[in-house]
Amino acid sequence: EHPLARFTPPVPLAELRRHIHLVVSDSSKFKPPIDAGLVGAETVWNFPDFHSRREGLRAGLGVAWMPTYLIEQDVRTNKLVPLRLERHTVQRFTVGLAHRTSPPLGRTGRQLLELMAAQKDFLPPPSAELLKLVSTG
Repeated sequence: EHPLARFTPPVPLAELRRHIHLVVSDSSKFKPPIDAGLVGAETVWNFPDFHSRREGLRAGLGVAWMPTYLIEQDVRTNKLVPLRLERHTVQRFTVGLAHRTSPPLGRTGRQLLELMAAQKDFLPPPSAELLKLVSTG
């Protein structure tokens, strides 16, 4: 029902900026100097996590980039519509882990480090179907 869902693709970034951008708040003390909305939206609403932001998307409150594994089912059932933008449609991020060295990590922390080191891509990749939907062709 969102106006951008009916917009003829590709959606210009100038149009995207006119709509509410739903972002996940950064609660860390390390805050690199980046635009919280990544697109320079006029209005930004903060959510505590990806799951609550997905609910905001489902309610039609605004637009957001989302991890594909969280929204693929919603896209398949037409609860959410992927937008084709004039650029930067699909974003890829490298996940890192910072940890203390003193005192040393406990058993669980070490095990998590080992699992992350052994598994380069621990999130499932997006389906070819979803990538085709958001492709700018």
